[in-house]
Amino acid sequence: MRSCSHRSRRVRVIAAIVGCAAGVFALGCKNEPPAPAPPVLAPPVPAPIPSAVDRVEPGEVPEGTDRAFGLPIPRAMQVQTRFPDAVRARGDVPLDALANYVRARVIAERVETGPAKTVFSRVTLKSSPDKLLRVEVVAHGDRTELLVRDVTRPLATDVVKPTDPWSSPGFDPKDRKADPKRFE
Repeated sequence: MRSCSHRSRRVRVIAAIVGCAAGVFALGCKNEPPAPAPPVLAPPVPAPIPSAVDRVEPGEVPEGTDRAFGLPIPRAMQVQTRFPDAVRARGDVPLDALANYVRARVIAERVETGPAKTVFSRVTLKSSPDKLLRVEVVAHGDRTELLVRDVTRPLATDVVKPTDPWSSPGFDPKDRKADPKRFE
């Protein structure tokens, strides 16, 4: 009999423990709202690489802020002289790189190339074709010179009219010599 009572006591103790655990669990669930699920985190997106302000290929000459009749002067060159019809700049730019720089920005009627000089004749700029220029790229030792000349002809302001020659003394509109006594 003992084994039966011992077994039933054991069952009662286990039942009591399970009941207490269920009660504690039930009380804990009723008093607190269920915890929110943790937020699902997306995989980190790599920050975009900021684009460089000035991307220059190897051997390419970057533009500067100075201009010669609309043609941008390379950043590595400094303007030495400025005249009403010419601009001269010097800098440490290889001759062929500077010639390619000019070639990319102009439309030239004629290009003469030599070992120490490249001349672009009757040039118009691709960006603004209203001026006619002559561009020379000259090597001076380890430095290079850029000479830009404005060869645009000025507009004719004194247009000759058919009546203009006859307004001068000595002739009449029929191209006859006028009477000299008339001018005394």
